[in-house]
Amino acid sequence: MFCVSFFVLFAILLFAGFLMKKVIHKEETPMVVSQIKDYKGYTRIVSREEYQFYQSFVEKENPKKKDRQYLDKKTREYANYVNAEFYVGSKLGLCDPYSFEHLKLQMEQENDSRKVKIANGEKVYGLEEFTLQTFFQYQRDELELGICNYLQQNVDKAMIKAAKKYYEEGGNKVKIRSEVVYEVTQNSVTKTITADREQLNFLGKSDMGLADFLETGNINDLYHDEKDNQEREVIIKDVKYEVSGFEENQDAVIYSYIRTELYPEMIQTVAENNSAEFE
Repeated sequence: MFCVSFFVLFAILLFAGFLMKKVIHKEETPMVVSQIKDYKGYTRIVSREEYQFYQSFVEKENPKKKDRQYLDKKTREYANYVNAEFYVGSKLGLCDPYSFEHLKLQMEQENDSRKVKIANGEKVYGLEEFTLQTFFQYQRDELELGICNYLQQNVDKAMIKAAKKYYEEGGNKVKIRSEVVYEVTQNSVTKTITADREQLNFLGKSDMGLADFLETGNINDLYHDEKDNQEREVIIKDVKYEVSGFEENQDAVIYSYIRTELYPEMIQTVAENNSAEFE
Protein backbone atom coordinates (compact mmCIF):
# COMPACT_ATOMS: atom_id res chain seq x y z
CA MET A 1 0.00 0.00 0.00
CA PHE A 2 2.84 2.32 0.96
CA CYS A 3 4.67 1.56 -2.33
CA VAL A 4 1.58 2.30 -4.40
CA SER A 5 0.98 5.58 -2.57
CA PHE A 6 4.62 6.54 -2.95
CA PHE A 7 4.63 5.95 -6.71
CA VAL A 8 1.33 7.81 -7.14
CA LEU A 9 2.74 10.77 -5.20
CA PHE A 10 5.97 10.63 -7.20
CA ALA A 11 4.01 10.63 -10.48
CA ILE A 12 1.93 13.62 -9.35
CA LEU A 13 5.04 15.58 -8.35
CA LEU A 14 6.75 14.69 -11.64
CA PHE A 15 3.74 15.87 -13.65
CA ALA A 16 3.48 19.05 -11.56
CA GLY A 17 7.15 19.75 -12.22
CA PHE A 18 6.59 19.28 -15.95
CA LEU A 19 3.68 21.74 -15.87
CA MET A 20 5.73 24.26 -13.89
CA LYS A 21 8.54 24.02 -16.45
CA LYS A 22 6.08 24.73 -19.24
CA VAL A 23 4.60 27.70 -17.38
CA ILE A 24 8.03 29.13 -16.56
CA HIS A 25 9.18 28.70 -20.16
CA LYS A 26 6.04 30.40 -21.43
CA GLU A 27 6.50 33.32 -19.04
CA GLU A 28 10.11 33.74 -20.25
CA THR A 29 8.95 34.06 -23.86
CA PRO A 30 7.31 37.39 -24.75
CA MET A 31 3.62 36.80 -25.49
CA VAL A 32 3.67 38.37 -28.96
CA VAL A 33 6.80 36.40 -29.89
CA SER A 34 5.25 33.16 -28.64
CA GLN A 35 2.19 33.81 -30.81
CA ILE A 36 4.32 34.50 -33.89
CA LYS A 37 6.46 31.41 -33.33
CA ASP A 38 3.26 29.36 -33.31
CA TYR A 39 2.48 30.33 -36.92
CA LYS A 40 2.31 26.98 -38.72
CA GLY A 41 0.79 25.34 -41.76
CA TYR A 42 1.98 27.78 -44.44
CA THR A 43 3.54 26.20 -47.53
CA ARG A 44 4.68 28.03 -50.64
CA ILE A 45 6.26 26.59 -53.77
CA VAL A 46 9.54 28.23 -54.82
CA SER A 47 10.01 28.15 -58.59
CA ARG A 48 13.35 27.45 -60.26
CA GLU A 49 13.60 31.10 -61.29
CA GLU A 50 12.98 32.27 -57.72
CA TYR A 51 15.50 29.74 -56.39
CA GLN A 52 18.16 31.05 -58.77
CA PHE A 53 17.36 34.60 -57.68
CA TYR A 54 18.03 33.70 -54.02
CA GLN A 55 21.09 31.73 -55.04
CA SER A 56 22.63 34.91 -56.49
CA PHE A 57 22.50 36.49 -53.00
CA VAL A 58 23.98 33.40 -51.35
CA GLU A 59 26.84 33.25 -53.86
CA LYS A 60 27.55 36.94 -53.32
CA GLU A 61 27.74 36.38 -49.54
CA ASN A 62 29.97 33.30 -50.03
CA PRO A 63 32.31 34.26 -52.92
CA LYS A 64 34.93 31.62 -52.10
CA LYS A 65 32.51 28.73 -51.71
CA LYS A 66 32.28 26.49 -54.78
CA ASP A 67 30.72 23.40 -53.22
CA ARG A 68 27.33 23.09 -54.98
CA GLN A 69 25.84 21.01 -52.17
CA TYR A 70 26.77 23.68 -49.61
CA LEU A 71 25.39 26.49 -51.79
CA ASP A 72 22.17 24.56 -52.41
CA LYS A 73 21.68 24.06 -48.65
CA LYS A 74 22.32 27.76 -47.95
CA THR A 75 20.01 28.85 -50.77
CA ARG A 76 17.15 26.76 -49.40
CA GLU A 77 17.76 28.15 -45.90
CA TYR A 78 17.80 31.69 -47.30
CA ALA A 79 14.57 31.10 -49.24
CA ASN A 80 12.85 29.72 -46.13
CA TYR A 81 14.03 32.67 -44.03
CA VAL A 82 12.73 35.20 -46.59
CA ASN A 83 9.50 33.23 -46.86
CA ALA A 84 9.09 33.43 -43.07
CA GLU A 85 9.74 37.19 -42.99
CA PHE A 86 7.03 37.93 -45.52
CA TYR A 87 4.67 35.39 -43.96
CA VAL A 88 5.01 37.10 -40.57
CA GLY A 89 4.67 40.51 -42.22
CA SER A 90 1.45 39.53 -43.98
CA LYS A 91 0.00 37.97 -40.79
CA LEU A 92 0.70 41.23 -38.94
CA GLY A 93 -0.86 43.30 -41.74
CA LEU A 94 2.45 44.95 -42.67
CA CYS A 95 2.63 43.69 -46.26
CA ASP A 96 0.68 41.77 -48.90
CA PRO A 97 1.04 37.97 -49.12
CA TYR A 98 4.39 37.36 -50.80
CA SER A 99 5.08 35.82 -54.17
CA PHE A 100 8.01 36.22 -56.55
CA GLU A 101 5.70 37.31 -59.37
CA HIS A 102 4.08 39.91 -57.12
CA LEU A 103 7.54 41.22 -56.19
CA LYS A 104 8.36 41.75 -59.88
CA LEU A 105 5.03 43.49 -60.47
CA GLN A 106 5.59 45.81 -57.50
CA MET A 107 9.04 46.72 -58.82
CA GLU A 108 7.65 47.54 -62.27
CA GLN A 109 4.93 49.72 -60.74
CA GLU A 110 7.46 51.54 -58.54
CA ASN A 111 9.83 52.13 -61.46
CA ASP A 112 6.97 53.42 -63.65
CA SER A 113 5.94 55.80 -60.87
CA ARG A 114 9.50 57.13 -60.57
CA LYS A 115 9.81 57.62 -64.33
CA VAL A 116 6.65 59.73 -64.36
CA LYS A 117 7.91 61.85 -61.46
CA ILE A 118 11.28 62.42 -63.12
CA ALA A 119 9.61 63.31 -66.44
CA ASN A 120 7.47 65.87 -64.59
CA GLY A 121 10.51 67.42 -62.96
CA GLU A 122 9.71 66.00 -59.53
CA LYS A 123 12.38 64.66 -57.20
CA VAL A 124 12.54 61.00 -56.24
CA TYR A 125 14.42 59.80 -53.17
CA GLY A 126 16.88 56.94 -53.39
CA LEU A 127 17.38 55.18 -56.72
CA GLU A 128 15.84 56.52 -59.90
CA GLU A 129 15.22 52.93 -60.99
CA PHE A 130 15.32 49.67 -59.07
CA THR A 131 16.74 46.36 -60.22
CA LEU A 132 14.91 43.32 -58.88
CA GLN A 133 17.79 42.73 -56.45
CA THR A 134 17.78 46.29 -55.05
CA PHE A 135 13.98 46.41 -54.84
CA PHE A 136 13.86 43.06 -53.05
CA GLN A 137 16.44 44.24 -50.50
CA TYR A 138 14.57 47.52 -50.03
CA GLN A 139 11.33 45.60 -49.36
CA ARG A 140 13.05 43.31 -46.87
CA ASP A 141 14.68 46.20 -45.01
CA GLU A 142 11.35 48.00 -44.71
CA LEU A 143 9.61 44.82 -43.57
CA GLU A 144 12.23 44.03 -40.91
CA LEU A 145 11.90 47.58 -39.60
CA GLY A 146 8.11 47.23 -39.49
CA ILE A 147 8.18 43.89 -37.65
CA CYS A 148 10.79 45.09 -35.14
CA ASN A 149 8.74 48.20 -34.39
CA TYR A 150 5.64 46.02 -33.97
CA LEU A 151 7.53 43.93 -31.42
CA GLN A 152 8.70 47.01 -29.54
CA GLN A 153 5.16 48.36 -29.40
CA ASN A 154 4.10 45.07 -27.77
CA VAL A 155 6.79 44.83 -25.10
CA ASP A 156 5.92 42.81 -22.00
CA LYS A 157 7.74 41.80 -18.80
CA ALA A 158 9.39 38.78 -20.43
CA MET A 159 10.88 40.93 -23.20
CA ILE A 160 12.13 43.53 -20.72
CA LYS A 161 13.73 40.75 -18.66
CA ALA A 162 15.42 39.25 -21.73
CA ALA A 163 16.64 42.67 -22.90
CA LYS A 164 18.10 43.40 -19.47
CA LYS A 165 19.99 40.10 -19.54
CA TYR A 166 21.22 40.89 -23.06
CA TYR A 167 22.44 44.31 -21.85
CA GLU A 168 24.13 43.03 -18.69
CA GLU A 169 25.86 40.13 -20.44
CA GLY A 170 26.75 42.12 -23.56
CA GLY A 171 29.41 44.29 -21.94
CA ASN A 172 30.99 46.57 -24.53
CA LYS A 173 29.05 44.94 -27.38
CA VAL A 174 25.89 46.86 -26.47
CA LYS A 175 26.53 50.53 -27.26
CA ILE A 176 23.77 53.00 -26.48
CA ARG A 177 23.82 56.35 -28.25
CA SER A 178 23.45 59.33 -25.95
CA GLU A 179 23.47 61.92 -28.73
CA VAL A 180 23.34 62.04 -32.53
CA VAL A 181 24.06 65.14 -34.60
CA TYR A 182 22.55 65.03 -38.08
CA GLU A 183 21.77 67.28 -41.02
CA VAL A 184 18.31 67.31 -42.58
CA THR A 185 17.74 68.74 -46.06
CA GLN A 186 14.12 69.28 -47.08
CA ASN A 187 12.65 71.71 -49.59
CA SER A 188 16.21 72.99 -50.34
CA VAL A 189 16.68 73.99 -46.68
CA THR A 190 19.38 72.29 -44.57
CA LYS A 191 19.20 72.20 -40.77
CA THR A 192 21.60 70.70 -38.23
CA ILE A 193 19.82 68.89 -35.41
CA THR A 194 21.21 67.43 -32.19
CA ALA A 195 19.06 64.65 -30.72
CA ASP A 196 19.74 63.50 -27.17
CA ARG A 197 18.67 60.14 -25.73
CA GLU A 198 15.20 61.35 -24.78
CA GLN A 199 14.61 62.79 -28.26
CA LEU A 200 15.87 59.59 -29.91
CA ASN A 201 13.40 57.61 -27.81
CA PHE A 202 10.60 59.95 -28.92
CA LEU A 203 11.56 59.54 -32.59
CA GLY A 204 11.29 55.78 -32.08
CA LYS A 205 7.57 56.30 -31.53
CA SER A 206 6.89 59.18 -33.95
CA ASP A 207 9.31 58.72 -36.90
CA MET A 208 10.41 55.08 -36.88
CA GLY A 209 12.39 55.04 -40.14
CA LEU A 210 14.50 58.03 -39.14
CA ALA A 211 14.91 56.70 -35.59
CA ASP A 212 16.22 53.36 -36.85
CA PHE A 213 18.73 55.14 -39.10
CA LEU A 214 19.96 57.39 -36.27
CA GLU A 215 20.28 54.41 -33.90
CA THR A 216 22.15 52.13 -36.32
CA GLY A 217 23.80 54.30 -39.00
CA ASN A 218 27.42 55.43 -39.07
CA ILE A 219 28.89 58.92 -39.46
CA ASN A 220 28.39 60.23 -43.04
CA ASP A 221 25.75 57.59 -43.80
CA LEU A 222 22.89 58.91 -45.94
CA TYR A 223 19.16 58.31 -45.51
CA HIS A 224 16.35 59.25 -47.91
CA ASP A 225 12.61 59.25 -47.46
CA GLU A 226 9.53 61.43 -47.87
CA LYS A 227 8.17 63.56 -45.05
CA ASP A 228 5.03 65.69 -45.48
CA ASN A 229 5.04 64.86 -49.24
CA GLN A 230 8.55 66.28 -49.65
CA GLU A 231 11.85 64.50 -50.18
CA ARG A 232 13.98 64.40 -47.04
CA GLU A 233 17.72 63.69 -46.95
CA VAL A 234 19.51 62.98 -43.67
CA ILE A 235 23.26 62.68 -42.99
CA ILE A 236 24.74 61.61 -39.65
CA LYS A 237 27.49 64.05 -38.62
CA ASP A 238 28.44 62.87 -35.13
CA VAL A 239 27.56 60.16 -32.61
CA LYS A 240 28.19 60.00 -28.86
CA TYR A 241 27.76 57.00 -26.59
CA GLU A 242 26.93 56.72 -22.91
CA VAL A 243 27.61 54.20 -20.19
CA SER A 244 24.80 53.91 -17.68
CA GLY A 245 22.31 51.44 -16.25
CA PHE A 246 19.62 49.46 -18.05
CA GLU A 247 16.74 51.51 -16.65
CA GLU A 248 18.11 54.77 -18.09
CA ASN A 249 18.41 53.20 -21.55
CA GLN A 250 15.54 50.72 -21.49
CA ASP A 251 13.86 51.70 -24.79
CA ALA A 252 17.14 51.75 -26.71
CA VAL A 253 18.35 48.46 -25.24
CA ILE A 254 15.06 46.71 -25.99
CA TYR A 255 15.23 47.88 -29.61
CA SER A 256 18.85 46.74 -29.93
CA TYR A 257 17.93 43.37 -28.43
CA ILE A 258 14.99 42.98 -30.82
CA ARG A 259 17.06 43.81 -33.92
CA THR A 260 20.16 41.77 -33.13
CA GLU A 261 18.83 38.72 -31.26
CA LEU A 262 15.07 38.39 -30.96
CA TYR A 263 14.09 39.10 -34.57
CA PRO A 264 16.46 36.64 -36.31
CA GLU A 265 15.77 33.90 -33.76
CA MET A 266 11.99 34.36 -34.10
CA ILE A 267 12.07 34.38 -37.91
CA GLN A 268 14.29 31.29 -37.95
CA THR A 269 11.72 29.42 -35.84
CA VAL A 270 8.91 30.42 -38.21
CA ALA A 271 11.07 29.36 -41.17
CA GLU A 272 11.64 25.91 -39.67
CA ASN A 273 7.91 25.51 -38.97
CA ASN A 274 6.84 26.61 -42.47
CA SER A 275 9.32 25.17 -44.94
CA ALA A 276 8.85 26.01 -48.60
CA GLU A 277 8.69 23.40 -51.34
CA PHE A 278 11.10 23.65 -54.27
CA GLU A 279 10.42 22.82 -57.90
